[in-house]
Amino acid sequence: MATQGLSDTPAWRARKARRWLAVRAGALSAAFGGLIWAVSPTAFGHPEPWDGNPTLYFQSLFLAGLVAALVVRGPFWAHYLGTIVGQSAFVLLVLPLGAFSGMAPFVIALYGALVAMGAALGSGARRLLHHFAGRA
Repeated sequence: MATQGLSDTPAWRARKARRWLAVRAGALSAAFGGLIWAVSPTAFGHPEPWDGNPTLYFQSLFLAGLVAALVVRGPFWAHYLGTIVGQSAFVLLVLPLGAFSGMAPFVIALYGALVAMGAALGSGARRLLHHFAGRA
């Protein structure tokens, strides 16, 4: 009887699959987070989206989480973290460094709760859609 290596066990494969889902979810959400900041001067009228129209910024965060969770299956926390990383990277790498840039990641993390709520709703809607489509 041959022994299975650690990477051949079903538990290992399941853990690897969950990790991959989290990476994909985070990557898509990071792209959405950066996109929110990229279109901010046009859509919100200011480089910082919360300065132009905070309500529209909050709605775009919620919608980013909702759409990302509908498109890519993964844990909602990965969508939350991905959006924070995407927005923070855009602020720190693209925008000129100002007095507020150092604080922006903390504000982004606080407002990221809206992404988590949207992702949780999108994840539930995704499960319902798959259930009624027969792919539960």
